[in-house]
Amino acid sequence: QVVQNYNDIEELWMYQSENKEILEDIDINQEISINNSNNLVLCLEATDKPLKPIVMEYLEERNIEYIQLTEIKLTPPIKAEQVTPLINIIKNNMLNINKINKIHIFCAIPLALTILLGYNFNAMPKIQFYEFNMNERNYIPSYLLKQKESR
Repeated sequence: QVVQNYNDIEELWMYQSENKEILEDIDINQEISINNSNNLVLCLEATDKPLKPIVMEYLEERNIEYIQLTEIKLTPPIKAEQVTPLINIIKNNMLNINKINKIHIFCAIPLALTILLGYNFNAMPKIQFYEFNMNERNYIPSYLLKQKESR
């Protein structure tokens, strides 16, 4: 049985489960860049085709520098109990880096998971989502998620 609870201390939704291998099919790689950039790049993929080379080409062509690039590979099928811990890993990873102004997210994942990411990233810096253009075989900016203005 899997139960989802809100952890007030960490301010995250978490799964309480007997199964400790919830995230065993998720591979996370990080690349740190030494520059003064305030950008973070996230590559999320659930396909057998590598996403990082296409993303790197996109970033180089547009001179987008980053302080950190995180690549997360999911082994399909993605299980329901993996979604919340995955989102928490991504959020923790992004929030632990100081002075991030913008997060660039490149995805090759199911649409439903993309919607959950957007829903859960409401307290983050600006997030630029990208969409893959099949005709041109590259990414294009699709949606900029801005932080809610405080009153």
